[in-house]
Amino acid sequence: MRPDPLPTSGATNAVAPTGAVALDSVYLLDNQAYAVINGQWLSVGDRLGDVQVLHIADDQVVIRQNGQQRVLTLPKTGSLLISMMDED
Repeated sequence: MRPDPLPTSGATNAVAPTGAVALDSVYLLDNQAYAVINGQWLSVGDRLGDVQVLHIADDQVVIRQNGQQRVLTLPKTGSLLISMMDED
């Protein structure tokens, strides 16, 4: 399974979250962190409707919504371990 393509522009201000705000995934690439919230790629400082991203960590994202800080966490539905194999 491939991740969604990286965004080509900055913050998305036009799309407002509908209903619950859900953290779909987190990507830490080089020195840049991205959070996919409700299907939208966001970085620290970006806004999605009334949600502003304050901090991105490897398993959670801190947001401000309607003046209150919230912590979004990734669902723990399983784990994946990828390791190198020696080929003889």
